[in-house]
Amino acid sequence: MERQIGGLGLAFELGSDQEIQAVWLYYGDGRTQAETAETLGVSRTTAANLLASARRRGLVKIELEPDLLGGVDAARAIRKKFTLKGVHVVPVPKGTATPEIRERLARAAAHLLDKRIANETVLGVASGRTMAALGEEMPRRHRPDLHVVQISGSSIGDEATSPEACTLRIASRLGAHGFNFLAPAVVTNVALRDAMLKEPTLVRHFERIRNCGFVIFSVGELNTETTLAESDELTQAVLPEYIDGQALGVLIGRFIDCNGNEIDGPLRGRQLGPTLDDLLAIPERVCVAGGKEKIAAIRATLAGGYVTHLVTDTDTAALLLDWQK
Repeated sequence: MERQIGGLGLAFELGSDQEIQAVWLYYGDGRTQAETAETLGVSRTTAANLLASARRRGLVKIELEPDLLGGVDAARAIRKKFTLKGVHVVPVPKGTATPEIRERLARAAAHLLDKRIANETVLGVASGRTMAALGEEMPRRHRPDLHVVQISGSSIGDEATSPEACTLRIASRLGAHGFNFLAPAVVTNVALRDAMLKEPTLVRHFERIRNCGFVIFSVGELNTETTLAESDELTQAVLPEYIDGQALGVLIGRFIDCNGNEIDGPLRGRQLGPTLDDLLAIPERVCVAGGKEKIAAIRATLAGGYVTHLVTDTDTAALLLDWQK
């Protein structure tokens, strides 16, 4: 009795050439190699050999989209220019709206993160709209050995993009343990900040942050759309002072200039989150950011050396390559 596909005998539809049968099942019908082997009644190794032979015969022609090839070239050039460990450039059509760019970047970052953290035990997570989108795109896993740690202080703004929500969402998707930063990002005075940093709960949490082998974050542009400004009244009140002081971006709650240096300002000494030096101490640091409105902030982040891996889009990649430091 012949095996059936779509109600018709396989040999009847495709003839007796097993290579053609394998090609159709794998490429045309979208089956896995294991499913292809089972349908043909052969071993998985035989199925793989049939597919390889079919490619050599010219039965299969693999073409890469020009945008994809361009993205690979741009990724290599950016990696070399900024001395990064890895770069992934996501093809994005011209005119794509910012929310869709964010979703595409989050989808790519989720795929890369899923593969990269296989051997990690402590993952640091920042906040913002990109991290919230990442949480939606992460595949479901069962990683009870993994600790997902919030690296930014908590806020009272948009619940969906808050640091605590981003951390717990990603932890939930990964089936991991989530640890929130149980303190605000900014307090009213330096004395209060110093006292809170002595609290055992925060001492333990900073130990978790220092134990991170991998951290994923985005960077915020400085304008009226800045997520941090929307979520924190204390920050919103002083935002114009930082912009006047030549701040170009917000990185884990810290304002940075064109060289990636933290800018002194009214919040100095009142922030409870990790410093930029704490960020630099984490071995692998993945920045997920794109869109023309963020280009100055991304450049500043790269200039400061805070990034080991970058996920961005094609237009942003072109602007980064044109940039003369």
